[in-house]
Amino acid sequence: DNDATTSFFFSENVYSKAGWDPDNNRPSRTNAYTISGGGNIEFLSGFSIPNGQGMVIDSVQFYVAIGNGATLGDIQGSVGAFIYEWNDANSDGGVGTDELSLVAITDVTFPDPASTGDWVKVPVLDFNTFEEGLAVSGDGATYFVGTRYEGSELVFMGFDENFDQTLWSTFLAQSDLELPYIGVTEWVNNIPNVDMGFIFTGFFGSAATAVVVNSPNAAEDVEIVTNMSMFPNPTSDRLTVEVELPELTSNLEYKIQSASGIVVRQEKRSNVNYDKAEFDVSDLPSGQYFLILKTDNGSAARAFTVQH
Repeated sequence: DNDATTSFFFSENVYSKAGWDPDNNRPSRTNAYTISGGGNIEFLSGFSIPNGQGMVIDSVQFYVAIGNGATLGDIQGSVGAFIYEWNDANSDGGVGTDELSLVAITDVTFPDPASTGDWVKVPVLDFNTFEEGLAVSGDGATYFVGTRYEGSELVFMGFDENFDQTLWSTFLAQSDLELPYIGVTEWVNNIPNVDMGFIFTGFFGSAATAVVVNSPNAAEDVEIVTNMSMFPNPTSDRLTVEVELPELTSNLEYKIQSASGIVVRQEKRSNVNYDKAEFDVSDLPSGQYFLILKTDNGSAARAFTVQH
């Protein structure tokens, strides 16, 4: 009868392709999807931030599940969220692999590693400064946010089937930024190979991923690390890390991630305001890595290179 009903939510600072679950303050989710047989997967959601000048991308929220009798603890360190800025160089509305730049990474820790599915909300780390929060590059800045798993397990990401965008995607969407999701299974220099991206046949449900954008003054600026040094850098054998904190932290966690977000080393300390740690990296392939430091006050990161 040419009548239709829909719903939507206004938010001051949250972007999501999915509907919103106000009771739990997160995207709506009806199901979770992956590719047949499992393995590497990343789902991208595109967003334009019209009034982005002076704003900061604060965090990413998404849902992860695992099948075949495994638990989230089995894939700890293999799941991450990444933010890519899109420059539509040829102004054709189609995103190309060479038009994406990695601008932020995350450190994902599952609240309950024994569970088979859960929501995570993680702060973003600026890929250039390795500090929490990504400054939006300006009004109208365009980004793709990817939730990624690398490995051989059957890992699913959350979707909202109630927000079906078939008609919009088929007849009204002006660019790939407006698609409900883009799936990829491979990367080129840590950039998703969207040239080989896909949409599931006949499925235009929305990725249940949320991006939180805030004013840089929305929260008190808390000093996370007073001093942090790593040496030698580059290294071929061992990496020494020395950390001074502004105050005592009940938990201090070190994680070393590869450029693709895989955790390759992890150590924890308790009740310290100074620490010195040494990591054997002699068996790691040459390339760039990130040391992520997590304290009670937040996270900080630094890049280093393994060179054999």
